[in-house]
Amino acid sequence: MKIERENNRLRDEKSELERENNRLRNEKSELESRMQRLVHQNNELQDQLDKKTRDMKKYEEEAREQLTEKEEELVNTRNAGLVIMKTADAYEEVARKQLKEKVWELEDTRKVVRVLMDAADTYQEIADKQIKDMEEELKVIGAEKAKMDARVASLESRLKVALDKNKELEGDCDKVKFEN
Repeated sequence: MKIERENNRLRDEKSELERENNRLRNEKSELESRMQRLVHQNNELQDQLDKKTRDMKKYEEEAREQLTEKEEELVNTRNAGLVIMKTADAYEEVARKQLKEKVWELEDTRKVVRVLMDAADTYQEIADKQIKDMEEELKVIGAEKAKMDARVASLESRLKVALDKNKELEGDCDKVKFEN
């Protein structure tokens, strides 16, 4: 009876670990799905960045055309040239800063996804090991139960033989008493 309770407890614990394992698989799947969404978002951000870069190049070309016109108008004015150069440098600096920020955001996102995936894999490995250990323990208990069942069957058989022999001896005893 004690072995059956232990066996039931281990089965319950195994079921709990399997549920936990399934939960972790679902969590891993959710993280993978989240990672795909992040990759998709990253691709969208990259597309936006590419579009902004194209727009900036177009804007830069237009600005350069306008600047050229202004330079032609202000050929002899040194200050006009300095203002134009400062504007172009400032625009380029802003564009570089925006690009760096997007690259940093992308790197941070990748690091977070890697950490989450590593954690999910670790939890999965732990759960799998615990389930395997429980299965081994159940096998051992099952073997012990089989041995005990065989022993009980043997004892029951011997008891039946002894009871039959006892009845036979009682019958012989009754005959001897009757004859005396």
